[in-house]
Amino acid sequence: MIRRLILIVFAVLLPASALIAETPAESFGKGIAAYKVGDYPEAIRQFLAIEQEGYDSFAVTYNLGNSYYKNGNLGKAILYYERTLLHHPGNEDVVQNLNIARARIRDRVDPMPLLFFVRWWNDLQSSFRPESIFYASFLFLCIVAAALFVFFGFQRLFLRRAALSVVAVFGVLFVLSVVLYTARLDDYRSHRFAVVMPSKVTVLSTPDASAVESFNIHEGLKVEILDSEKEFYHIRLLDGKNGWVHRDVIERI
Repeated sequence: MIRRLILIVFAVLLPASALIAETPAESFGKGIAAYKVGDYPEAIRQFLAIEQEGYDSFAVTYNLGNSYYKNGNLGKAILYYERTLLHHPGNEDVVQNLNIARARIRDRVDPMPLLFFVRWWNDLQSSFRPESIFYASFLFLCIVAAALFVFFGFQRLFLRRAALSVVAVFGVLFVLSVVLYTARLDDYRSHRFAVVMPSKVTVLSTPDASAVESFNIHEGLKVEILDSEKEFYHIRLLDGKNGWVHRDVIERI
């Protein structure tokens, strides 16, 4: 009887231990294999297991977006495409898939018109990772330092004039890159944007379950989080409309 009990316990624990021993590479391979044969729930399970271990690489988040999209989970698909773009801005494949997914959103929200400079700044800010901007600002600083060395270290007039011009140009670039880096890093860390998860969400006028219903939004829509109070988030759409929703109906990017 005891021997039989030991065998049963061993049989139960063996799959669990095998799963624990599974490496991220093995899980990723299983996820890709499941995706190729159309087993999207299994692919999602494998990729999520990798993410939960702390491996949120491009391949993992991008394939999670693809798997969720194929599985019919529009909100989750857009969420993971957005997360992928946050870490890898401008990737053409991700942008294309995100646009395809966005085309299925029920809401049609026209963004508020922005001044040219504001639109240009927003596009510039979202085009680079914080690390890339940091390296660029460091390079600009080194160039400024080298030009200052030439300016103070040499007496020839044309060298001093050239060095002064370099300081002026790259000094401005350095200041702009520092401002851009600060803004991008804040956007990167704040997670102030989120995606709607349920198929339909009612936006309220105040953070109260009995508040007046303002309007409805639907799965996959991207919103900006302005504030929070108790179990509610104050959100704003691209067209400027705003209101309150329960915390559990949106997920931060």
